[in-house]
Amino acid sequence: QDLSCAICMETLSDPFVTACGHTFCYGCLTQSLQHNKHCPACSHYLTTDLIYPNFLLSKIVKQARSRAVGTPLSALELLQHAVADHKEGLKEEDVDVLLQQLWEHKQALQQQQREASMELLLHFLHSSRQDKVQRLAQLQQELQCLDGDIQKVEAAGAVATAVPDPSHQGRPVTPGVGPAATVEIRAGAAEQAQDDAEMESQERLDGAFTAAQQAQQQQPAAAGGTSSGGGGSAGGRNGGRDVLSLLRNKKRRIASQFDDLQQSYLQLRAAQLRRTQAAAAGGNGAGEAAADGAVGALIDEGLQEFSRLLSVITRCNKIKLVAEVQRPPLRQSSAIVSSLEFDKEGALFATAGVSKRISIFEFASVVPSAASPGLHTPVVELVSRSKLSCLSWNKYIQAHIASSDYEGVVSVWDVGTSGQLLEYEAHSKRIWSVDFCEADPTLLASGSDDCSVKVWSTKSPSSVAQIDTKANVCTVRWRPGSAHELALGSADHGVYLYDTRRTDAPVATFRGHRKAVSYVRFCGSGELVSASTDSTLRLWGLGAPTTDALRVFEGHSNEKNFVGLAADGDFLACGSETSDLYVYYKALSKPVAQQAFTAPGEAGDADTQHNKSFISAVCWRPGAQTLLAANSMGTVKVFSL
Repeated sequence: QDLSCAICMETLSDPFVTACGHTFCYGCLTQSLQHNKHCPACSHYLTTDLIYPNFLLSKIVKQARSRAVGTPLSALELLQHAVADHKEGLKEEDVDVLLQQLWEHKQALQQQQREASMELLLHFLHSSRQDKVQRLAQLQQELQCLDGDIQKVEAAGAVATAVPDPSHQGRPVTPGVGPAATVEIRAGAAEQAQDDAEMESQERLDGAFTAAQQAQQQQPAAAGGTSSGGGGSAGGRNGGRDVLSLLRNKKRRIASQFDDLQQSYLQLRAAQLRRTQAAAAGGNGAGEAAADGAVGALIDEGLQEFSRLLSVITRCNKIKLVAEVQRPPLRQSSAIVSSLEFDKEGALFATAGVSKRISIFEFASVVPSAASPGLHTPVVELVSRSKLSCLSWNKYIQAHIASSDYEGVVSVWDVGTSGQLLEYEAHSKRIWSVDFCEADPTLLASGSDDCSVKVWSTKSPSSVAQIDTKANVCTVRWRPGSAHELALGSADHGVYLYDTRRTDAPVATFRGHRKAVSYVRFCGSGELVSASTDSTLRLWGLGAPTTDALRVFEGHSNEKNFVGLAADGDFLACGSETSDLYVYYKALSKPVAQQAFTAPGEAGDADTQHNKSFISAVCWRPGAQTLLAANSMGTVKVFSL
């Protein structure tokens, strides 16, 4: 009531005070003064020049309004107001009663808090125990699977040592099936053993391995003629030491990849683990699966695949230099090889780069000259107007090869006639990648710095499809067996799968790289591997329920340059800015082989003194474990895995 206006009888709104000391709403007061120049309260002469805003009262009014429309008073405030209003009538006994009630209420609240805390603690303990029980059950199943496999491999190794198969003598043993491969599996498992029992089992197995090697050498030794007993004994001891040294080296290589091997083993043995779970649920004995015949025990597909994986690690661990194609001495100092490509038969390979030339070499004429590298003359050279970035052979027409250059031009050449068949003014900026389609040999795709991918047909003078992206396209690749799907890598760190019939949005997007994606390659039609300047390769599953990387490969160094990427079945190869060549196996995240491109002490020219060379391109030869690699100095080398 004290805050109401005498004119409108409502709570003051924008209060103004008059010269005579009365306060009214500004709107009410100005409207009144328009008709009468007197104060509505005391009739004193008054004009609009004699009224002033009452800021203090305005603040009080705002506080009163906020209390009126705000939240209701809490229980504590109500109690405090009640005590304050009636404290004069309270006696000492009344105060004691109130204090007793408050104390009891406090005790009840504390008890509730203790019960709630205990409930939370109990919930955590139950959840933690349930998680440990599940993990324990999983570990027990894995241990049962391991025990069963250990018994199978030991039994198979003992049988193979005691009764050699004559049909296997005189020819190599298939990895993962013969006795040597089975011993490797046990050797890899024994490396992780810490107790005496497993060490004794390993010693017996090493002896069986030596015996098997001696048994395989007996027949050739007998066929080669007689020798003195002392010499044979010494040769046997030296052979045994060689075998044990080889076995130790293999075990060290297994130990270096142990974490990935464990994961791969469990994935490959998933079917056996499911059978173990079913047997446990049905009440069957844990050893029944291991009681089958020992000779055929390794027929299990998962164990055979894991045996092959071990063979890869222990056998494919070296990269051997086979031949070298040196840069012609009269060429300019900057001779980076941007692209290396084999034709569909593996008979010819082409190189291209900043030299503005496509050089075609006959592989058979290069390989025999490993003893004396020298200079190798190309069988054909095709000259371009600008620097070249990428090459792609036609997958059906062996003589046709496509190139892309720094001026945005895509060209199709005929190696047989040394002439240019087609030329497309494809992009407004530099093209990084070009690729012929495997399913339709008339189609090729190009990716450029102008943030687009264009699809070309040798039957049409203009592009037949275009994909517009938000960032520079660094690489493009057709999906094997498809004339409509292609993958691209972008400077926005993403890998995309597009259908050329619907280019408005990608079919799938894969993210995980931290920098630009420089290469994409297909491993079959269901998996895709990408390389990035974040020094990683990543494997993606095209049909997987998640777009997360299946595996991340690390070990090489790549922060700013294109260092090459090639895929051949389960093997991946890439270069490094440390001038090293790396080979990865698809099931393992660490490299299985590494080789320096430049031998220690190899002389370099003046350009190498200022700019350290790096591997700039790699390529697998079709159907063989032969690898081409080129560096930023223009040297091309042939390696064998």
